Amino acid sequence: MNPPSKSWTHENPGCRFEACKFYNPDTNHRGCKFFRWVDEEMTNWQRDALNLILSDKQLLKGEVIVLQTRLCCVENEKKRLKEEVDKLKLKLKKRRIEHGDNFGMTMVVCVVMSMLLSLFMVKLVA
Repeated sequence: MNPPSKSWTHENPGCRFEACKFYNPDTNHRGCKFFRWVDEEMTNWQRDALNLILSDKQLLKGEVIVLQTRLCCVENEKKRLKEEVDKLKLKLKKRRIEHGDNFGMTMVVCVVMSMLLSLFMVKLVA
């Protein structure tokens, strides 16, 4: 005799039963005709409550799969963005080498000159 198995049908959710030792739950092959419930019969509200819990469990499993898929997508996007940042850093480093380390200083001078020219034009027009 096999140890008690559990039924996961809508009619008998979670109810334990004993069956012929040749019973195979995967193929539903019964072997001989021996079958008996181990647990006492549940009430309708118990059956409904357990079925509701099982339904919620299935919904949560689906949500977990969706969230795992989203996480995988976010991790892939993070990896792609990191690679892009690394490429941009390398490109910036090459530009600094090409233009010398005073690239930033050149930008500051250009901004200051632009501001002075704007101020001069405002005074000239006014």
